[in-house]
Amino acid sequence: MSTPNREKYALKACRACNGPLRKFLDLGDSPVANRLLSDPLETVETYPLGLSRCMSCTLVQNATSLPGDLLFGADYAYMSSVSSAVKTNARALAQRVAHRLDHNAMVLDVGSNDGTLQRAFSEQGLTCIGVDPSQIPVDYARATGMTSYCAPFDKNAAQDLTQKHGRFAAITMSNVLAHVAAPQEMLEAARQLLDPENGLLVIEFQSWEQLVKLGAFDMVYHEHHSHFSLGSAATLLGANGFSIFDVQNTNAQGGSLQLWCRPSGDHASPVNALITVEAATLHTDESDLNLALETCRKSALRFLQMMQTRKVVGYGAAAKTVTLLAALKSGLGIRCVGDKAETKITKFLPYGAIPILSPSQMLETNPDAILIFAWNLADEILPELQGREAWVPFPEFKRVQ
Repeated sequence: MSTPNREKYALKACRACNGPLRKFLDLGDSPVANRLLSDPLETVETYPLGLSRCMSCTLVQNATSLPGDLLFGADYAYMSSVSSAVKTNARALAQRVAHRLDHNAMVLDVGSNDGTLQRAFSEQGLTCIGVDPSQIPVDYARATGMTSYCAPFDKNAAQDLTQKHGRFAAITMSNVLAHVAAPQEMLEAARQLLDPENGLLVIEFQSWEQLVKLGAFDMVYHEHHSHFSLGSAATLLGANGFSIFDVQNTNAQGGSLQLWCRPSGDHASPVNALITVEAATLHTDESDLNLALETCRKSALRFLQMMQTRKVVGYGAAAKTVTLLAALKSGLGIRCVGDKAETKITKFLPYGAIPILSPSQMLETNPDAILIFAWNLADEILPELQGREAWVPFPEFKRVQ
């Protein structure tokens, strides 16, 4: 592994308001998590990974800002439809949105990936157009009959979509606003495309409050530019002309927030009350997350001691897997990792060049223990591992089966 100039990609000011930053979490150097290797001998570049907080708008954000072509290149392998939990969440969201729209309304899904949410809207009888910067998932969406465009969602994409489809009754952004370097530009593009009077914007993101409660520092990776709390998201949305009228909690990503917004007005009073409660909960978030990192490191050492003479494999070649291994500075003795995504099988993790197999191939190695890196999907995964010893790494390494 090699590390480029550490200052080249350092974030100098808040990506939302240009305010000053203070760094509070250092996870060391890590590869780009979703850039899997085709050759285990490839040279892998690593980049500083950690978090900073804006001293003006409070937004927590990645201290390193890598360019989009490095994060979402032609080899980007994440496919949302692999997870049954993601598909269930998509169906629930599509149903809630559909109840607020006319039967002939058109929806735009930003960050549509392989069309999972688009297909859920189709089940509701609605037409949903997709836009995503990564070619592999867009090709999959098109192959399943979806209309999907491969492009970053910016003002140029908004102009192109307006010419092709006109204004949209609703725009959805599921786990996408946190993954863009300039979130205000994405919101500006959304305003260009949304019905200015009755338009609906639904944004979903992994909750910073829940991340801190779980101690889930593995949710930090270069692709995840921002970590929104309800308060910091409300500040950003308000500054860009959107008001939040409802907030929903979901189980996605270990705990997420859905914000239901209109392109005018003020945030609803109950939303402001939730922001006040959240701020009180988060007053020790920086020290809490640093403590979680140290607790996990100590727990990992105990796990390694217990597994010295045993064959250990992993389940889930996710971004969080790479963050965890890099932060622990250890491959944890993992022989291979099982994953359902066909785009990942036969490749290697960028940390430790650990081979990625199908779940059945992984089980055929007859492991003594399986470490579920995709711990937020443990309920979905554990039935596949009946009769096997299984562990999760958060909040510390523990056996769950």
